[in-house]
Order: sequence, then structure tokens, then C-alpha cells
Amino acid sequence: MSHSVYLVTNETVKSQELTTFLKSVDAIIDDKNEAKGYVLNGEGQVWIDLVENAIDEYEPEDIEKLHDALGASPKTFICLEISRNPGSGQLAIFIAKVFMKQWYSVIDDLYENIYTSDDLHSLQRNGGEL
Repeated sequence: MSHSVYLVTNETVKSQELTTFLKSVDAIIDDKNEAKGYVLNGEGQVWIDLVENAIDEYEPEDIEKLHDALGASPKTFICLEISRNPGSGQLAIFIAKVFMKQWYSVIDDLYENIYTSDDLHSLQRNGGEL
């Protein structure tokens, strides 16, 4: 069992750029899709996937919330599918923080919560998970 969050940026991240990012976090890259992979750390597991047209899944008010958080229109959505295994939520925070160093982003937990980089720092410092 797992749950998903979206890493959302106001920049266009091309699949080749995501592949480079996946390699930077030691992801195991999918043989058929280089913009998809997963990271293992002990029991922790997070799958990472570029989601085309994800914005079509959003209601206008939710797009507005993302726009407010990003300061611009959301353009690229990366799904982080987080295993329920111990350590997976912390691993997801690590991956998101590395991504946020390269592209200005927020996390949408798909349950009305949006997390900034500062929120992730606090969550990590307090032992929380995504």
C-alpha cells in the first residue's frame, strides 16, 4: 500500500532533466521510461514519475492555491508515490528537498495541504513524514 503526493513547480521540467535528477538521487530508472524511477533507502521506497497533463485533474480553486504558493502558474507535476514501509515518508522529504534546490516547487499532498521548502524542513526536523 502507498500514497501519492505531487511535487509541483512553476518551471517546465523536461523528461531528460528529470532523468538527470533521478540519477542524482540514486534512483533506479525504469527501462521503458527514463523519466520514471524509484529510490530505496533501507525499507523506505519512493517511486518518482513525471505526470503529463496533471493540471487537468485539478479544480480551478486548487490551481489558484498552487499559483499562490508558487507565485506563478504550475507547469510540471512529479508524482511521488510513497510506500507505507518505515522511512519512506522521510525519504520522500529528502527527494523533494533535493528537487526544490534545482526547481522552485511545492508539495501538494492531494488532501488540501501544500508544503513549501520551509514546511518540509520543519517536518523533517520534527521527525514528521509526508
